[in-house]
Amino acid sequence: MESNDSILSIQDVVAGYNKKEILQGASLQVKTQEIVTLIGPNGSGKSTLLKVISGLLKPKRGKVVFNGEDITRLEPHKHVEKGIAYLMQGSEVFPSLSVKENFQVAGHRLGEENLKDRLKRIFDLFPQLKELQSRRAGLLSGGQRQMLALGMILLQKPKLLLLDEPSAGGLTPALAKEVFETLKRINEEEKVSILLIEQNIREAVKICHRVYLLKDGKTHSEGHPAEILQNGKLEQMFFGKSIEDESTIN
Repeated sequence: MESNDSILSIQDVVAGYNKKEILQGASLQVKTQEIVTLIGPNGSGKSTLLKVISGLLKPKRGKVVFNGEDITRLEPHKHVEKGIAYLMQGSEVFPSLSVKENFQVAGHRLGEENLKDRLKRIFDLFPQLKELQSRRAGLLSGGQRQMLALGMILLQKPKLLLLDEPSAGGLTPALAKEVFETLKRINEEEKVSILLIEQNIREAVKICHRVYLLKDGKTHSEGHPAEILQNGKLEQMFFGKSIEDESTIN
C-alpha cells in the first residue's frame, strides 16, 4: 500500500532485458526526506530497479508512482523534469573541461544568478571542488570525480536521488566515509529523498532510515538500521552470510 507521505512507491514491478525477467514483483516505498538503502546479492535486480525508476527501462508489469503520479510510462527526461536524478555507477564527467566548466554545462538552463547561487551551495557541500575549480576533470582522483558528478546532479535541486554504489571506483575508506557523510548532509539540508544501492553495506545502513532486501527479483524483507546492525538481522536477511563478509553480498 502507498503511504500518504511517500515520494516514491514501487508496486509489483516486473522488468528485465529481452525475454529475461530480472525483477519479478519488486515493491518498495521511499518517504519524503528519507534515505532508503537497497541491498541484495549480485544479480538480484538492484540496478535494474533504479533504471525502471529513472525511466530508462520500462517494466512489463507494475507501477512507479512519484509524488502521487503514475510515471511508469513516461520518458526519462520527464522523470528528470519531475525531480528524479540518477547517478549511475561510474558516472562520467567531461574530462577535458575544468571542474567549473563541468558545472556550467550541467547548469546551463539555470540562468547566471541561479547557477551562481547553486554553485555556492555545491561548494559548501564539496569544499575540495571549490579549491579545484580550474583543474581539468580528467586529472581529478576517483573520489573527486564522484563528488563532481554528484554535484552536477545536485545543481538541479532534485527531489529524489537514485545512487548506484556512490563509494565504488577505488575510493579510500576515508573518502568513502566522506561520501556517506555528505549524503547525510544532502538529505538533511537539501531535503532530498535518497534511494541508495551500496557495496559498503555497513556504512550505508548507518546513514539510512530503512533497508530493503532484494533477492531473486523480489523485495523479501524490510528493516530499520538499529535493529539490523545490533541484532544481527542483516545476517538473517542474507541467508546466513556474515556481516563481515560484505564483499560477497553487494
